[in-house]
Amino acid sequence: MDICSMRCAFLIAFFCFTLLSVETQSKEKCLDMHVIQNAPLGYYNKDNKLVGMHTEVLEEIEALSGICMRIRLMPYARIWRSIENGHHDGGIVFRSPKRSHLVEYVALIKSFKTVVIPKVGKQIRTYDDLSSLIIGKTRGTRLSDKFDNDDKLTTLEVTNYKQAVSMLNIDRVDAIAGSALVLSYQLSQNKIPVTSVDPTNNFVIGEREQWLQLSKHSKSKVDISQLRHAVKLLIDNGTLSNIMSKYYGENWHQVNQ
Repeated sequence: MDICSMRCAFLIAFFCFTLLSVETQSKEKCLDMHVIQNAPLGYYNKDNKLVGMHTEVLEEIEALSGICMRIRLMPYARIWRSIENGHHDGGIVFRSPKRSHLVEYVALIKSFKTVVIPKVGKQIRTYDDLSSLIIGKTRGTRLSDKFDNDDKLTTLEVTNYKQAVSMLNIDRVDAIAGSALVLSYQLSQNKIPVTSVDPTNNFVIGEREQWLQLSKHSKSKVDISQLRHAVKLLIDNGTLSNIMSKYYGENWHQVNQ
């Protein structure tokens, strides 16, 4: 091989190495963020594209903050184990006092009403009536301190809200518990008739706050101020409200009251 060929080969190898290094550094700067695998929070549409309320919120935060994010679906039960072990940076999830030692709270996204919705014919007049029901709920989700710690309740944990609605529809459970908005969405998407389940006939058990959170192990905690500012812009400019309307309908405010 002559000197010219050796020089060309060296330059090509150097160029490829530089490109690889830039790509690697770029990836390293991106936050690895979860989206809960639960429609309408996060799911793949018919075109196999990742969509959903939380997906769009994180994409907007990325654009407003200028901080790169890699977004991936994760089952709820796996999220906390991954955050605890530092396997990903964070995402949007309910604030929980029992898990506060695992995360840095970046910014409040929205407060959501949590409810129990019974089948038609099952009455919930007082909290004590819950003890007579089999209640389906998403595994690992914390809905209210009283409800979560009540050993008199009979609950059946499922993978996601869609499965909870299906269990209700085939009489495997008497009621379902969770976010009022998400349950209402799933009942509508699965075309459950109001003669079987009426989403407006619900019993409020609490209110939970969805926060943008980062794992204590995240190396991007220095970006918290930028992320916090981006969330404020997201709320103030009406984008969050528009995303909510897109997935929950124009009357989502009434459902969440």
